[in-house]
Amino acid sequence: GDIHFAFYIVDSGAAKFVQTDSRAAAGAVAGVTTQQAPNATFSLSSLNGNYAFLVAGAGPSGAVVTAGQFSAAGNGNITSGILDENVNGTVATEVAISSGTYTVDSTGRGIATLTTTGKTYQFVLKTAVVQETDSSITSDGLLVQQSGTFSAASVQISYALAISGLEGSSPMVMDGQLKSDGVAAISSGTLDLNAGGSLNPGEAASGSYTVNSNGRGTLTLNPSGDNRHFSIYVLSPSQVFVLGIDGGRLAAGALLRQF
Repeated sequence: GDIHFAFYIVDSGAAKFVQTDSRAAAGAVAGVTTQQAPNATFSLSSLNGNYAFLVAGAGPSGAVVTAGQFSAAGNGNITSGILDENVNGTVATEVAISSGTYTVDSTGRGIATLTTTGKTYQFVLKTAVVQETDSSITSDGLLVQQSGTFSAASVQISYALAISGLEGSSPMVMDGQLKSDGVAAISSGTLDLNAGGSLNPGEAASGSYTVNSNGRGTLTLNPSGDNRHFSIYVLSPSQVFVLGIDGGRLAAGALLRQF
């Protein structure tokens, strides 16, 4: 049957959608749309350079979040990469992507295969969005080209933090504001946490971070309630993907530049 949405325009090239069907069989979905370049056609060379991705969903063992980075050669080959994954609170970090391949058709749709020691991942790509198509896994998210090479100085600004996930078996959301010094420290910040309805508003936070040349790094936050640890993937000084790596917890989201 038909599927209906409400949407809110962000700018001339993007909008945010939420499904408005009341029937349970239709499910409940939300997401974003991003404009492709007008009248553009695509090929293998359209995917050329370094890319970071963040996908979230569900699998046989529970909620799944995967974040990573890879290099596409512009000819159908993926030459290197790294990823982090959190499966219902069980964490694997710094998993090397040893090789991979991809296809791209003229509409911008493609298929990417990423090979690691323990698993081969397969994703459907469509411009800036990505969907995992591995058996028993339902996850999707964003694929964004990285800009340049990176260091701790790439993260030197005031950021808004927005993440969601699980705290044990309870839903969790955390929002906040963080200020980084461009060297290795989160000099100040404030976090608001809601874990299964248990509220911790306005917690002062500080912390530390690292960034490698490929954009992958770590982030540690030290609010008064409990320390929290994340893998991060820098897309640009304005946007950073965030994935929680604390055992027994699951979290994913982003840092977005404020000013």
